[in-house]
Amino acid sequence: METLHPIFVPDPVAYWPPQTVGWYVLAAVLLVAILWMVVRRVRRWHRNRHRRVALASLGRLEAGLKAPDTRPTALLELTTLLKQVALHDYPRAEVAGLSGEPWLSFLSQTGRRTDFSSEAGRLLVTAPYRRHEEIEALPERQLAVLIRLTRRWIKRHRAKP
Repeated sequence: METLHPIFVPDPVAYWPPQTVGWYVLAAVLLVAILWMVVRRVRRWHRNRHRRVALASLGRLEAGLKAPDTRPTALLELTTLLKQVALHDYPRAEVAGLSGEPWLSFLSQTGRRTDFSSEAGRLLVTAPYRRHEEIEALPERQLAVLIRLTRRWIKRHRAKP
């Protein structure tokens, strides 16, 4: 028995990665990347606050468009809302003077896949010049299309940096 050597048991394997510089560098890079993504998300959230406020106002205006007696006022407020959002995101010199066809063209060009040249979109331009009775008699379907166009533009338009 004296000729037998004792059994050597290896050390237990650690659950934590080896303590080398490479793991520290990798952890630092991952931490910086995660922090950068969080900061970008928070900045985007703050930058889009005006869109959230505009969408909330649009919800209120949508209820006004459904009632025929408040429809003329709500339609004018809808045009004002679009102009306010545009003035927030684009230079005043570029947006403030737009009306009529150039205004509809601007909305169609800046919104991704929105087309304000349709009959519903043209309501934004023709509503101030229509009699209240005509606006009250507008079909619900046409107003629903206008609300959908407006909501899509507010959510998807490309703002200038």
